[in-house]
Amino acid sequence: MYRPLHQAIAAFVLGHEIVHLLDLDRWSETRDENLYPRAVAKGFHVILTNDARQRSPSA
Repeated sequence: MYRPLHQAIAAFVLGHEIVHLLDLDRWSETRDENLYPRAVAKGFHVILTNDARQRSPSA
């Protein structure tokens, strides 16, 4: 699957592992309100999104 944002970030953020949500087993099924706690529990330090609903304080 072509993921241009993932490729661009990986090209500029060197020395870190960049993982797309769709490449993580069963993560695409994770509801928005559970995504951040799940990511923290799995050791992720940063989450980037281009989903406007994720960035909205009222989401």
